[in-house]
Amino acid sequence: MGHMLPRGVFVVALLAVPGWAEAFQHLQTDTVWRGSVVVRDIVVVEEGVTLTIEPGTVVKFAPRTENKAGGGLVVYGKLLCLGTPERRVRFTVAGAGEGARWGEVRMEFAGPSVLQYADFERATWGLHVHFTPLQVRHCTFRDNHGGIRFRSGPVLIEENTFEGNHIAIRSFLGKGQIRFNRIVRNDIGIFISQGTQGIQIQCNRILGNHRYNLRIGDFEHQALDVKYNWWGSTDEETIEAGIYDGRREQEIGLALYRPYLRGPECAPLKGKEVRW
Repeated sequence: MGHMLPRGVFVVALLAVPGWAEAFQHLQTDTVWRGSVVVRDIVVVEEGVTLTIEPGTVVKFAPRTENKAGGGLVVYGKLLCLGTPERRVRFTVAGAGEGARWGEVRMEFAGPSVLQYADFERATWGLHVHFTPLQVRHCTFRDNHGGIRFRSGPVLIEENTFEGNHIAIRSFLGKGQIRFNRIVRNDIGIFISQGTQGIQIQCNRILGNHRYNLRIGDFEHQALDVKYNWWGSTDEETIEAGIYDGRREQEIGLALYRPYLRGPECAPLKGKEVRW
């Protein structure tokens, strides 16, 4: 299925006729995916191994069934997804059945990883991240059960679009920055289930989400700082109607949304470097 390149890089072979290449289940040497790749089960990137996904690659995962979790990717090493504006990477489900979903890209205690200019669609969770330094920039998450869920970090989620998901972003004891994103027409925009102190949420467009633009979890008692976001309105009653916090349930923390943006453009963080 494949051949060795210099410096231990393994490239998933492509079929010479129309069709898909099949990825191996365990990656134990640095690997490059390019072209069209199908993941029929769970592919594991072992500790110390880097998986690089080149611009323009389409990765299709086997769909979930009643008896099978579907295709997915588990990363203990490092993931470098290097799309470009002109040649984006696409993660989607193999098969055209309505409602079909694949598994998730899960990162567990992985090395510093980067995803840029990639499109996640029809996943259970696009990215499910635990204790991994990760940068996600210029990606889209559409028609997934969830876009990104994470614990610890640090995680940078910057200049992405989340649309048509059940939950766009979920954090549990997360650390990082969520900024300059467009979070619209999901059921829930941002869900901070627990842990408000390690998260910076600024300069996002969070509006038009069907249930809540922002939800604080039932067991979180501390306030959440969400200044300098655009909520689609300058009317505070309208803003608060889209937020589930201590104003609705006294035992949980308040969302501190003032001062808020008066329009979709954000100046406070423009041009500022992100420091971990």
